[in-house]
Formats: sequence, C-alpha cells, structure tokens
Amino acid sequence: MRRFSNRRVRRTDGEQPAPPAKTRDEGFSLVEVVMAITLIAIVIIPIIEATFVSVKSSSTARIVAEVDTALQNAADRVTRAPNLCDYDEYIQAALIAKGWDPSQVTAIYQHYEPGTSLKAIDGTPGQWVAGGCIGNTRTPRLIQKVTITVTSNQESVQRTIEVVKSDV
Repeated sequence: MRRFSNRRVRRTDGEQPAPPAKTRDEGFSLVEVVMAITLIAIVIIPIIEATFVSVKSSSTARIVAEVDTALQNAADRVTRAPNLCDYDEYIQAALIAKGWDPSQVTAIYQHYEPGTSLKAIDGTPGQWVAGGCIGNTRTPRLIQKVTITVTSNQESVQRTIEVVKSDV
C-alpha cells in the first residue's frame, strides 16, 4: 500500500516546482451576499405572509363559531320559552351565559296577520306585521317571527337567525 504525504518533493533536475495555486479564503464578495439575501427573501416573505393570513383566518373562524354558538343558544331559548309577546329576557340571558354584553344582541318581533282567504287570488293574503303580539296582548293561535342578530365583540362578525314560534 502506498502512502501519500503532504510533504513537498524536491526535484533533483534543478527546476523549482510551481507555486501552489492561490486558494480564495478572503470571504464572500458584496454581490454574493446581496444575492444570497435576495434569494432567501424570495422564499421567506411568502411563507411569512401565508402565516399571517392563516392566523387571521383562524381568528375569524373562531369568532364566527362563537357568534354562531351564542345565536343558536338564543334561538333555542326563544323556542323553549313560554308563549309571550317579548323574549328579550331569554335572548339576553343566552349572551350573559357566554360572558358577553347583552347589548351585542338585538331582536325584532313580528306577528302574522292572516288575510281574508287562503288563496291570494280570492282575497287579501296574510302578512307579517311589526310587534310580537296584536296590541301587546297574546291571542290564541298567534304566529310570531323573532329575528335575532348577534354581533361579535370586535364587531367584525354579525349573524342573524329567524325563529318562528306559534301555539297553533
């Protein structure tokens, strides 16, 4: 087996060996550094932007889910409540149970007044009229529509649901 060493071999013919080639140990040039930073930025900036979009999207989805939960809770409370003319107490309780301010919910009440005939051609069709009851008095066979709107704390998300309630 032949061993190699790093020692210089002295020539016997009188010629000097060629000097070793210069190696470049001076570092990087400014152009190389700028190009490296540019290439890294081209890769990193879209990743950072995608991360921010993902965080914002996740936050919005969480807020929407919270609003939907509060809205569904309010609608369930109206459905289970006894037949009344005003359900504000039940609707606001749904938000209070979630730890939200009751001012974040609004309710619009309407009742249905039937027309003179079941067929619109023969008579006047029925219509929804403002107010939870006829003359603020609960009457038999009353059909009510409660429109509930919940707004998030940041007011960025607002959802609405309609609940039809009747004792028919």
